[in-house]
Amino acid sequence: MNSERKKSFVTLIRLDVQNLFDRILARKEDYLMILSLKRTREHFCDVFYSKYGQISIDNLKELDDSTIAVLDSFYQEVDQLKWYLLHTEDLPAMLSDRVDGSIKKLKDILYEITEHLNSELRDQKGPPPLSAIE
Repeated sequence: MNSERKKSFVTLIRLDVQNLFDRILARKEDYLMILSLKRTREHFCDVFYSKYGQISIDNLKELDDSTIAVLDSFYQEVDQLKWYLLHTEDLPAMLSDRVDGSIKKLKDILYEITEHLNSELRDQKGPPPLSAIE
């Protein structure tokens, strides 16, 4: 993969990770309310939408092993949260606590991802690095 393609690829991953995290965080109250009141789970398709599953192994191989590992841990945590929300019968307070715990883990992993992806782009021109999560 040439440097321009790698820069674009890393940028797409950065955006996918950040947008997924932002949806999980910003829409928390709404998706938990919908689940609690309507007992429907259809809305989770929109909350948990990600392009990561469409990425080829060949493209991922262009990243450092440590970057791949931290991306995998992020998407594993997202998958565990999604599975929980799709199948749980827990009460609203427990749901909220579990989501809060996952959000905290995701935030910590997102900080690591930011560092790894910025490192991947350090020697290339492109968009400014993502700032660390506060």
